[in-house]
Amino acid sequence: MSYEQGDVWWGPAPHKSGPSYRPWVIVSDSSHPFAHTECIALAMTTQQHSGAIAVPDDA
Repeated sequence: MSYEQGDVWWGPAPHKSGPSYRPWVIVSDSSHPFAHTECIALAMTTQQHSGAIAVPDDA
């Protein structure tokens, strides 16, 4: 799998019932152990929540 830090991928939403997907942003880089098969990603949301950090459209 080829990825770069900052890439956004759509993947499973594990805490939703039924098949659901959400965006995930890759935060690890090539120095991460096993980078060729694993990565660290943070779940994002498409909903607006209080206290959330908005990602600009051009990001």
